[in-house]
Amino acid sequence: MRQVILKLLRLPSFDDDEKNRVAKFLHSILLVTFGLLVCAGAIAAVTGKTASTAATGAVLLLIFLAYAANRVGHTGLASYILLLGGIAGLTLVLAVGQGIHDIGMINYGLILILASYLLRPKGILIVTAALILSVAFLVFGEFYGWLPIKNSPEHFEPEIADFFIITLFLIIHSIAILLLSSALHQSIAKTKSAELRWRSLVNSIPEVIAILDTNGNIQWLNRATTEMAAFYMQKSVFELLTDNQKKVGRSDFESVLAGNTLLREIELRTMNDQNRWFEISLGPIHQPDGTIRGVIAVARDIQEKKDAEADLKRSREALHARTKQLEILQEISRGVASLKDLHGTLLLALEQIKIALPLDAFVITFYDEETNMLSFPLVYDDGAFYQEEPVPLYPESVVAQSIYQRKTHILNRTEEEILHPPVGIHKRIGTKRVSKSVITAPMVVHDQVIGTISAHSYSFNTYTEDHAEILSGAASQIGIAIENARLYETSRARAERLATLNEIGRSISALHDLTSVLESTYHLLQYILPVDAFYIALYDVEKGLISYPIMIDNGKKWEEPATPLIEGTHLSRVILTGEPYLVNRSREEITQRQTQLQAQNSLGDASTISASLMIAPLQFGGKVIGAISAQSYKLNAYSADDLELLAGVGTQVAIAIQNTHLYTELQKELAERKRAEDEIRTLNKDLEMRVRQRTSDLEAANKELASFTYTVSHDLRAPLRGIHGLTYIILDEFRTSLPEPVIANLQRIQTNAHQMGLLIDELLAFTHLGRQTVRKTDVDMETLTHSIIAELMKNQAHSIEFIIQALPQAHCDLGLVRQALTNLISNAIKFSSKQAHATIEIGSFEQNNETVYFVRDNGAGFDMAYADKLFGVFERLHRQDEFEGTGVGLAIVKRIINKHGGRIWAQGEVNQGATFFFTLPQKSHKPRTEKRK
Repeated sequence: MRQVILKLLRLPSFDDDEKNRVAKFLHSILLVTFGLLVCAGAIAAVTGKTASTAATGAVLLLIFLAYAANRVGHTGLASYILLLGGIAGLTLVLAVGQGIHDIGMINYGLILILASYLLRPKGILIVTAALILSVAFLVFGEFYGWLPIKNSPEHFEPEIADFFIITLFLIIHSIAILLLSSALHQSIAKTKSAELRWRSLVNSIPEVIAILDTNGNIQWLNRATTEMAAFYMQKSVFELLTDNQKKVGRSDFESVLAGNTLLREIELRTMNDQNRWFEISLGPIHQPDGTIRGVIAVARDIQEKKDAEADLKRSREALHARTKQLEILQEISRGVASLKDLHGTLLLALEQIKIALPLDAFVITFYDEETNMLSFPLVYDDGAFYQEEPVPLYPESVVAQSIYQRKTHILNRTEEEILHPPVGIHKRIGTKRVSKSVITAPMVVHDQVIGTISAHSYSFNTYTEDHAEILSGAASQIGIAIENARLYETSRARAERLATLNEIGRSISALHDLTSVLESTYHLLQYILPVDAFYIALYDVEKGLISYPIMIDNGKKWEEPATPLIEGTHLSRVILTGEPYLVNRSREEITQRQTQLQAQNSLGDASTISASLMIAPLQFGGKVIGAISAQSYKLNAYSADDLELLAGVGTQVAIAIQNTHLYTELQKELAERKRAEDEIRTLNKDLEMRVRQRTSDLEAANKELASFTYTVSHDLRAPLRGIHGLTYIILDEFRTSLPEPVIANLQRIQTNAHQMGLLIDELLAFTHLGRQTVRKTDVDMETLTHSIIAELMKNQAHSIEFIIQALPQAHCDLGLVRQALTNLISNAIKFSSKQAHATIEIGSFEQNNETVYFVRDNGAGFDMAYADKLFGVFERLHRQDEFEGTGVGLAIVKRIINKHGGRIWAQGEVNQGATFFFTLPQKSHKPRTEKRK
């Protein structure tokens, strides 16, 4: 209700100044008149004057209508309602009062004065006419007794002259008021024209110009729209000031009212409920008498300037922050790049991050993508360092999000999250406290996430994007440094492992006893690895048994019986696959296995369970001969590098074990050889005696052979020549007188005698060959072949095609090889003589570092089932009437080839030909490739 009343009492405001002037004047007159009429009506009602009360109510209704019209800007209508209603009300009051003699007549002049201020000349004439009508109504009504006018005895009776006098008085006053109003309106028009020019000038200025009263209320604005006027007009400028500017604003305003001028940058609230910065010049407005009636303010919008300054400031701050970040990152890079050991790199990274960021805890995490496990090489929490076991990567954790998305994550927990943290998402480390603020940045090296670094704070909302950028940049530098340190440590560890392997290999290779080798291996491993239990197992493949030549547990030797290879165990897996194996058990696994000791196939001390164990195969010659195992009772005691080292040791041990076996066998062989040498010495003495005896026997046999050869050569040839000669004479002299059967028998005797002579010649050649000495020289096999063929083909009637390849030279006896090659080629000619198109091929090829010569024909061939009889003396596979021969030729060839250290063999198929191969010592010669016919 209060707001409604205040709104009704608020002065109206319009764009037109003349309308504003009239509307404000009407507003005041109507409110005063309304108040007076309410009081008069109340008095009339109390005193029982019904007519006065009714008249007052009617006038109040007109006043309300005029007030409503004035509020909406119809000032002319409101003026007419006020003036004409006033005339009507005054006429009614005078009519019930003393008439034209009533003192209220003076209000006619007041109405004229009001009309001159509110209306133009035309309106003044209308009001004057209404006043004249009112006077006429009163005068004539009183004169004729129409009105209930109460005349006192002392009053004169009304006359018609009174009407003309009052009318003349009103006309004269109206004329005077018209003249004054015209002069006034002309002055107002001039003033308004000047004001319009002034307004045009002021509105052309881009700045905002406002006129304030001495209380700070805005009275006028240039370039003000209806919305602006409705928002700003009559509003105190102090309402537009922001809270932090109000105190300063009042002080400045009082200084201006004291006569000073000021220039200030002030933040004001606009009609859009936004705060904008303005540069405002304030100066006093002086009255002609020198007093200050208000303040003029010229405001220039500098929000864009302020925004630019803010942007510049932010840019400078960002540049400064970025420079600071780069300095920090450079310092981190310089620091970590100078270190090569991993632990030192991690500690230096912590110190650098402590300088760059506010932190209570710091964690460096390594991520193994293959196992999806996280390890914690550095955990710093509340001033202390902690050792943490590896854990699986939980997909819901901040670390997982940072690794998967490869982005830096800021986590600012709420009070609710601190009081009721999620259960089971990830394992707490360090002091187990829940961090209120966390930044986690991935370490990416060569496009692969190797881990994360995390800064933790126990305060709320500690970290910003700037902190995240610093940690992200540091993560890249630290990741590279960590990777370099790991590579350096890997190289150093590899060098140490190679040196260790070399030392172990050198130490155990000098040992020849198996027990010494195994014990030495155990002691050498203790220097480089944590070894609480150790064994070497040897595998017998044929028996399928595992033996344990050495078993040590907690420094005590254990004797273990040989056992079958049990599938499913770690040992069987290594032996069957040949791959090393690493196991790092958790505490839960150790506890579970301790409750199941009866079901375990334990070695050594069965009451203790190894927390970490490695098994590597013993491989030699591509075969697994056993396995070597190192075990520890500490958690995570071994790494993949340790397993690689043990595998290398296993290889050295396998070689050393084989060396001990070879050494043992060598000792046995040497003992056996010594015994054999003693026996050989004894046998040599007997052998010498036997050689002498055999030599004597051989000499006697040679003498007998020479005697036999002489007998065959001389004693057997004479009778054969006699038989042959006698049959020849008989046939020559008595052929005509002898019957045909007798002639045939004599010819058969003659042929057999000739064949017997050839057989004796072949036999003599065969026996003579055994005593002939081989005289080797370089022989051109190709030339030799051509000469043999030319000689053999002199008396041949049928045509034969010879294919002679390029033949390499041979280092042999020319005469013997000529005889052998002649026998082979003549055989080929003989056995291919019945072919329509006989072909003989002589060639060679290289095989197993020796030259193989061959003679191939397409003749009768032979059955391979009888190939072993070809080279025997007097062995024949064909009848005499099919192919002539003695059966000694191939035997001679074999003996010649054997005397040269070569080999001879044959391949053939019945009616498909035969091929005879033989080898001779090579001559260093590159065979030609052309073929000759």
